[in-house]
Amino acid sequence: MSDSQLPSGWSRKPLGDVARIEGGGTPSRAIDCYWVDGTIPWATPTDITACSNRNLFSTKEKITARGFAASAAKLLPKYTVLMTSRATVGESKVAQVECCTNQGFKNLIANRDTDPWFLYYQMQRLKEDYRNFGIGSTFLEVSKKDTDRFLIDIPSYAEQQSIADILTTIDNLIDHTESLIAKYQSIKQGMMHDLFTRGVDANGRLRPPRDEAPELYKESALGWIPREWEVVQLSTAISSIDAGKSFESPDIPAAPGEWGVLKVSAVHPDGFRSIENKVITKEIYINAKYQVLNGDLLITRANTPDLVGLSCIVENPRERLLLCDKTLRLKVNNSFNKKYIFYALQTDTMRIQIQISGTGSSGSMKNITQSDIYSLILSAPELKEQQHIQEALHHIDALIHSEKTHLHKINCLKLGLMHDLLTGTVRIPPHLTPAQEPPHAV
Repeated sequence: MSDSQLPSGWSRKPLGDVARIEGGGTPSRAIDCYWVDGTIPWATPTDITACSNRNLFSTKEKITARGFAASAAKLLPKYTVLMTSRATVGESKVAQVECCTNQGFKNLIANRDTDPWFLYYQMQRLKEDYRNFGIGSTFLEVSKKDTDRFLIDIPSYAEQQSIADILTTIDNLIDHTESLIAKYQSIKQGMMHDLFTRGVDANGRLRPPRDEAPELYKESALGWIPREWEVVQLSTAISSIDAGKSFESPDIPAAPGEWGVLKVSAVHPDGFRSIENKVITKEIYINAKYQVLNGDLLITRANTPDLVGLSCIVENPRERLLLCDKTLRLKVNNSFNKKYIFYALQTDTMRIQIQISGTGSSGSMKNITQSDIYSLILSAPELKEQQHIQEALHHIDALIHSEKTHLHKINCLKLGLMHDLLTGTVRIPPHLTPAQEPPHAV
């Protein structure tokens, strides 16, 4: 878009015209008094990438006043846009405290006629363009000169505020939804522990803890469990394990009507992902006995250490989808509830067994065999109690899934709004533009 094509009231300016750009510095690590008992927050790119939202309230390290004075670090006011410019380029957060950074930053202190939140969102939208300014053979770095001349489109101050207010409201909703998901996940972890160590009584309620009713429990290979339960090998619950095949396939998802083979990433911590597949181009590979069906219980045979042995229940798979050699299908017999087994495979005791069983010469990949899976031990309540346990966990999983679906929709909405509002494609009505002082002073 040329300057003449900009929306009415918008202008294209170098970044150096809308903000003061400050770098950072690092005091000598060899001098303790620069670091010990430091009180000045000192940010590195890791602080930015580790921060889960748009606000930076604290840093891992702090420097002393002497360290600050002896370095090239600059004291940055609240609402400075802390933007990385070395190695990890273009990541940013808004400082909520006075702080300084190391030299891996080009920090943006908004001028009086620039809203810092508008500046933050615009630089988020233009992140890839800014990265294209990076040079260097070992790692990318954007110079201050190039940062100064980087162009951004900017409307009047009042419209900047309105745009920032809308996007901030969306981000607040995202933060709230993420907090709700984290809360539900924490609740689920507590429920998993209680349900697989105490179970539920005939009335569908958790049994009292062992310290309150020791007569209800017995010791086992899995620790203390209700007296009515048994500890069995998974082979007691599994009638068979179907292994997939290794297929020569291009890494392209199958189109509607084509046969595809699962990738191991289809078994995901959030559930089954039918889209994670590769098209099968040779008919000789197609065999219905390997077909993935709705309700299948899958487990990964080979994956990274944290994901090997991960399980999922197949829901709404695409048609014409086959197991790969890194995924196995567990067929549960009639004396066990399939979803109970699915949740049992997620328990800490089962995950520990899987980690111990896993083999592999590389630290990045682990493998488990069908024999390893059959040998896993688990607690075995009566079938009715298994049903109660899985229903309770399914309920909390449904809440988590609902909020994650909601979060995905909000993030899609935000992406669309960022494009429309930050390019002036959609304008804010004048009566909605506030007239107030910026939340900072330069």
